[in-house]
Amino acid sequence: MTDLVSLAWPLSRMGEAIEALARRAGLKPVAVGATTPFQLGDEPQQEGLDHWLDWAGTRLGIEVEPVEATWAEFLDLLRGAGPALLRYRHAGQLHVLLLLQATRRAVRLIGPDLRIRKCSLDALR
Repeated sequence: MTDLVSLAWPLSRMGEAIEALARRAGLKPVAVGATTPFQLGDEPQQEGLDHWLDWAGTRLGIEVEPVEATWAEFLDLLRGAGPALLRYRHAGQLHVLLLLQATRRAVRLIGPDLRIRKCSLDALR
């Protein structure tokens, strides 16, 4: 089983993360390196996070759309998601997971080392 902690990106690397996800998904960001580091603190409010993601998407020339799901909808959302940034909390700190692609049973995640790793949906749940 893949260790999710090793695949989690810290918020301080959010700019790099969104660019990496866009490139690996074939979205061809128009201004690579154009985002600034995410600087809203360790526990940003959702509105601030959404605003920054919208700004970063505009700078990169990609569409960013926030999506919320209930726990019951989570697996169905994952199966149809990708590329996507997923919020992930570990040891009280907020991180993001970069979901490149999903199938019925597994997802492909991009780690901070830029390697793609497969992870079961059960592990992600």
